[in-house]
Amino acid sequence: MGLGIVLMRIQHSSIAAFHRRASALAAIPLLFLLLIEYASAATIFVYQRSDGSRLITDHVHHEPGFRLVKTYGVDESGWANTPARRPYRLRPVRSRFDNLISNTASRFGVDAALVKAVVHVESAFDPYAVSRKGASGLMQLMPQTAERYGVRSLFDPHQNVAGGVRYLRDLLSEFGGDPLL
Repeated sequence: MGLGIVLMRIQHSSIAAFHRRASALAAIPLLFLLLIEYASAATIFVYQRSDGSRLITDHVHHEPGFRLVKTYGVDESGWANTPARRPYRLRPVRSRFDNLISNTASRFGVDAALVKAVVHVESAFDPYAVSRKGASGLMQLMPQTAERYGVRSLFDPHQNVAGGVRYLRDLLSEFGGDPLL
């Protein structure tokens, strides 16, 4: 249907009023997208994958195989609202490996917070952690990766973190320094 036919059907309204309404209606989807982006900027989504593993992210996933399990909102002050608990203050996790992580990350030019996040997620700061697939130690290195980076004892925190940080540095270099890839 052409614009001329639409304009002829508009009764008791001027052309200028029609254009104002059309412009306002055209802006609604943009406003909606901006509100969604703003609302999700401080939201954490927990998805369960079809294989049973979980993905925790700040991005919405619409792909098949992702089922939303929980959402957590965080406001500008750093207070988190969880579905099952009262709001609590987010605090950094401290571990006995903080100095080792910080020094090793600095030595190899990798962000210490990123390294600490990897250790936290991969092994929960357990130097004797072993996955079902054979990854071991704080950074959950596979034996072949450990060998490539000169790690002789996967359960030695110093060797494991050094090998893991070097591997992480190489991955960051490969992907242009973008930790999101």
